[in-house]
Amino acid sequence: MNFTDTLTFASASLRGARTRTLLMMLAMSIGVAAGVVLTALGEGARRYVVGQFSSLGSNLVIVLPGRSETAGVNPGMLLGQTSRDLVLEDAQALLRSPAIRRIAPLTIGAAQAAHGSLNREVVVMGTTANMLEIRHMDLAQGRFLPQVDPRLASPVCVLGATIKKELFGSKPAIGAWLRLGDRRYRVVGVLAEQGESMGMNSDELVIIPVASAHMLFNSQALFRILVEAKNRDMIEVAKHDAEQIIKEQHGGELDVTVITQDAVLATFDRILRALTLTVASIAAISHRAGRKPAISRRKPPAKKPRPFIAFFDPVNHATQRNNCPASPSEIALMADLDAVLVRSLATPAIPCAVTTQTTDAVALQPG
Repeated sequence: MNFTDTLTFASASLRGARTRTLLMMLAMSIGVAAGVVLTALGEGARRYVVGQFSSLGSNLVIVLPGRSETAGVNPGMLLGQTSRDLVLEDAQALLRSPAIRRIAPLTIGAAQAAHGSLNREVVVMGTTANMLEIRHMDLAQGRFLPQVDPRLASPVCVLGATIKKELFGSKPAIGAWLRLGDRRYRVVGVLAEQGESMGMNSDELVIIPVASAHMLFNSQALFRILVEAKNRDMIEVAKHDAEQIIKEQHGGELDVTVITQDAVLATFDRILRALTLTVASIAAISHRAGRKPAISRRKPPAKKPRPFIAFFDPVNHATQRNNCPASPSEIALMADLDAVLVRSLATPAIPCAVTTQTTDAVALQPG
């Protein structure tokens, strides 16, 4: 069989079962679409995660106050205890590790910002000059926070792009004074537009020195500490050193959570694996629906034999058969008539045979 014959035979088979062919084509289309969606979702999610963490920083280790166990709950909260706050001295102590390049302590709060007759609620971030390099931020105008002792409260601030537009408009903001709460800060820089990253929109931030934020919010607690390792191979060493240093700072108790970028990426990998299995299950179901049903191998029911009448012809010495359908009463009547006819002849009578065989009757010999 050549290719043309094969193609002709296949086309005839498809035309002979059009409904089945349509269902199989639909199932294959759903399976292919599911595979494409799976690939697109996985790749898109991977790029999103990589992009978000690239904007957050590289070789990053994050120190959070409070100890989160496997269940994601601080065990001290179950006993009515509160975790010890991270303070500026804890952040500076982390620089003792040879695996840590720089740190950026963070304090977050909200305040009313005002310039002239314009005012709005803003998010205030207290940090140090290292924040610009750790978070890979870009400046549109001016400069960032000064590189001074973190314990020094300088009355300077850096504005996000949206805050600058809403409070200053087209006027230059560098050198102007901005009121935050009951304190005044001189604007020294404006950030470039960057949008939202890891749940924080840098365009709507006002950044001030961390010591100034402590005075503004009347609190010495840090929101978290960003730690940059010297290279990728030193991330785990930096994490271990951070845990040990904070443990020493807090009297031998490890009451902080230290996470790395790789740990967060591993969590996203588990989510993506679950998504992959879900879409693969959908594809498997669609292929199962398009499977060719099994052909029944049952034998057709046997036909019931039709009764027929057979009698012996004394003239031709052969058995004659009548294949016309007959009821039992008709068969009995024909047998009686045949007996009468045979007795009236000179030839000795040959009894007739009534049978229900479907094959040809065997000739009956006179007895």
